[in-house]
Amino acid sequence: MLDEQRLRVALEGEEIRRSPSYDANADSGWAMVEKTAAFRQRRAADTARWRERLSRGAAVYPVEVDGTTFDLMERFGGLDARKVDNKRAVAAALGRLWHRALAALLREADSRR
Repeated sequence: MLDEQRLRVALEGEEIRRSPSYDANADSGWAMVEKTAAFRQRRAADTARWRERLSRGAAVYPVEVDGTTFDLMERFGGLDARKVDNKRAVAAALGRLWHRALAALLREADSRR
C-alpha cells in the first residue's frame, strides 16, 4: 500500500496524508485522504471564477476544434502556425475568429433588411 501511495504522489503531485482515525482500516485498502493546501487554493480560485462568470451572466462551454477551425484561426484569427500548442494563443485566436464571424453575420442580417 505504501508503494501505491508514493506512486500516486509522484504522478498527481499531491501529498496524501491518512487521517488518524482511519489508520485502523489501513489493511482494508481504503483510507480517507486530506486535501493539500495547494488543492484547496486551486479549488477556491476555480469557485471564485465560476461565481464571477455567473454574476455577469456568462457561460463556459467546452469547444472541440478540428483542422479546418485551425486553418480559419490562422487565416482570420491571427494564429501563428508555430503556436498551435500554446493554449492562450489558440484561445485568443478563437475569440478573434468568433468575433469576426459574429460581426459578419450581423452585417449580413442588416443588409437583408
